[in-house]
Amino acid sequence: MSALKIIDPGLLTTVQDFGRGGAQRYGVPVSGVRDREAMVLANALVGAPIDQAVLELGYVGPAFLVQTDTLEIALVGAEMQIEVMRDGETRVFPDRRTIPLKRGDRVRCGALRGAPSACLALSCGVDLPLVLNSQATFAKGSFGGFRGRALAQGDRLPLGGAMPPGQILCLPAPFPAAPAQTIRVVLGPQEDHFTPEAVETFLTRPWQVTQEADRMGLRLDGPRLSHAKGYNVTSDAIVTGSIQVPGSGQPIIMLVDRQTSGGYPKIATVITADLPALARFSPGASFHFAAVSASEGAHLARARAAEMAELLASIAPWRPSGQIDEAALYRENLISPPILD
Repeated sequence: MSALKIIDPGLLTTVQDFGRGGAQRYGVPVSGVRDREAMVLANALVGAPIDQAVLELGYVGPAFLVQTDTLEIALVGAEMQIEVMRDGETRVFPDRRTIPLKRGDRVRCGALRGAPSACLALSCGVDLPLVLNSQATFAKGSFGGFRGRALAQGDRLPLGGAMPPGQILCLPAPFPAAPAQTIRVVLGPQEDHFTPEAVETFLTRPWQVTQEADRMGLRLDGPRLSHAKGYNVTSDAIVTGSIQVPGSGQPIIMLVDRQTSGGYPKIATVITADLPALARFSPGASFHFAAVSASEGAHLARARAAEMAELLASIAPWRPSGQIDEAALYRENLISPPILD
């Protein structure tokens, strides 16, 4: 069986895809990868479908032994150097490029820098059953992914069929280009459960991510938000990006492993275009909220999709440092073909 033998699981390594939609009416969270943009780009670097399951790494990456003939991996989402030990020699590879591997290679992913999570794509994918049409891990419910939990030392993660080696690619642009300073929201659906002063405070004061931050949500620290109608409502639907405010007056941004309904009033909802940025906030990070209309949020989602298409189009063959990319020079009309007499 083709597999990765886990030598060190890292801090929190799980199998994730785009999540399991269509089951929230049964109380099943969507789960899935926190940073969809990182997953799409990582899969593109190994020539895999953009929705193929990846390994989501948390804070510290894993170490593993390759037990398949050929494999290509790529990491996107945080800065990291990846060590590959082969035949007694160690090579160091950067993130955002294809890394070809073969049977017997020992791979070590170190600490993530710049973001608490990243996506490690595997060219052949993982050979795991679908649970409600998804391979995503929901650890709190003990289902999906690899035995419903994070990877552990000694696990053998089964891989899909070996893929022929492809072109070594890289993403030239840094990703993300810069940490988010502003998260855009649509106010409501229970904005009227807060005093006007609380809404103004929510939009004008900085907020800091606390240590209580995980795949379920980000608890924020800042000025207390006052409720105008109490802090309980009839339980209703929660979506990824809903911002609940319990009795403490401190907001909680709900993420992919959130519950499907809840009884705290929601002051706002993060727009689709800014959801991936939430996966890039480490405890201690601070930012502001800014309100937009629902139509503006839809426009920003389309604009971000266009930016992602440009990023995907920018993926190019990797070239060693110092090597001139003549094809790129021709494309930009910076050099001309030789003139023959």
